[in-house]
Amino acid sequence: MNKPNDLVKRLTHMVFCITVAVIVPVTVFAAQVADLYTGSVFVADQSESARQRATKQAFKQVLVKVSGSRETLFAPGIQEQLGQAERYLERYSFDEVIPYTDEAVPNLEFKATFSDESIDRLLKITGQRIWGRDRPKIVTWLAVQQEHVRQLVGQSEGDEINQELQRAAQSRGLVVVMPKLDSEDKSLVELSDVWGLFPTSVAAASKRYEPELILLGRLYPVSESSWQGEWMLFSAHQGEFSHRWRTQGSDRQSTLIDAMEWTADILGEQLATSLTSQRMQVSMRVNNIHTVEDFVALERHLTQLPQVESLIVSELHGHEVVLKLEVLGGANALKQALLRHDKLAVMANVDFADRPENEVQFQWQP
Repeated sequence: MNKPNDLVKRLTHMVFCITVAVIVPVTVFAAQVADLYTGSVFVADQSESARQRATKQAFKQVLVKVSGSRETLFAPGIQEQLGQAERYLERYSFDEVIPYTDEAVPNLEFKATFSDESIDRLLKITGQRIWGRDRPKIVTWLAVQQEHVRQLVGQSEGDEINQELQRAAQSRGLVVVMPKLDSEDKSLVELSDVWGLFPTSVAAASKRYEPELILLGRLYPVSESSWQGEWMLFSAHQGEFSHRWRTQGSDRQSTLIDAMEWTADILGEQLATSLTSQRMQVSMRVNNIHTVEDFVALERHLTQLPQVESLIVSELHGHEVVLKLEVLGGANALKQALLRHDKLAVMANVDFADRPENEVQFQWQP
């Protein structure tokens, strides 16, 4: 282990290099959404009228997916642009797909990719948020009751329910992973655990999937024309992030879609960054930095956050590092972002209310 004085010397020597070097991003999230600016719609044919209608629908889908909120479509400045989708369009394609349901639905999929710069500019000038490509991996444990029989839904590609859920998640830019439901999963989780929305055993079984979040759900019919879902979303790591809600729909698929919509809205509210937020300087004290490797990992961790505009080292005291950050939204925005990550924990016996308004204090957990 490095002595404090040795660490200070080594970090001091590195400060200049780190503040001017290009840091290779190391994401604290589990996945990147590659098709964030692409929307997809099923169409009946490849006619020009069908293409124009589908382009507008795909444009709406992308605006919601990138902003993280369905309310974006009703914002002043956005509504006026909904009829101008062609201006933002970069490319499109028609693809035949194999239907995953026996119902009579079109098997022709229209995909439209829009300019990321133009979409971001539109959201910025209209005061909307942007939720970047880095998204948390969500392992989803779902129990479904059909014809009085309950079952768990796994990651089988042939599972119709899994396909419905994945398509709904993709339309909102969610990274959803279903469990394998193999012998290892079944040794830790029973159907009753998921149906009862009991998080303890599910959290233990989820560790192998390395998720950021866990979604628990049960889905069942309440009548011939009505389905209901009950859901619980919580952090896979230490923290108090937890939400519970219900969804209702005329059928199973619409109820699943609504669940993914609510999940994305909840996370978008937490994770999307407002490009119009005021930039403020924040002092951040981080304890438990014992090695240069700890410091480099901390620096990479922070610069990956969309709220952090810049970072410099201000002070070094033994195993404590003081950083000066330029943060969109100030200290409150930074606190909320950091509280969702497992590498940084609130210092014991430190209350944010007792700290200066522009100062935060955490402990590094390598």
